[in-house]
Amino acid sequence: MNLRRSLSALVLLVLATLTVGAAWKVRHKIPRRDSLVRVGQPLPSLVVFDRMGKAFDLSAMEPGKRRVVIFYSPSCDVCQKELPELSPFPPELTAIYVKEEKEHAPVDDPFGMEATNRLTDRNDVLKRAFMIPGLPTVLFIDEHGIVRDGLVGAHATGSAHQKLEQFAHPKV
Repeated sequence: MNLRRSLSALVLLVLATLTVGAAWKVRHKIPRRDSLVRVGQPLPSLVVFDRMGKAFDLSAMEPGKRRVVIFYSPSCDVCQKELPELSPFPPELTAIYVKEEKEHAPVDDPFGMEATNRLTDRNDVLKRAFMIPGLPTVLFIDEHGIVRDGLVGAHATGSAHQKLEQFAHPKV
């Protein structure tokens, strides 16, 4: 009888451990309310890395400047179609490219575009910052750090560049 109780207790302990472990893994994949990117709100703290492994918080990069954060993957068919549409990139804006970590392609000059900052998403920031993430994701951040607009996925020819130009040259 003692052996039976000990075995039952051990089975319950193992099941409880597995349940807690599974819940822990799922919890880290679900975006926290304060980490979600929302139009009209300040860009939340999103930590990405450069080639040397130095961490950068996207919300603190290029303060006082209008910037465009572009999440992409070199192997993404939609990225290959959409990102060249952003050329020529307006000089009034700063482009910040964030490449998916699992991609091993070089980050130099993605899709023939110039960028001042090329970073890597090592911690699945894109997946944790959006309820339904997609590639490419383009965020328009104003000089005050507020997300003013965004694009996700494919769009009509010319519409991405038109939105970029409107952001670079806002009507007063």
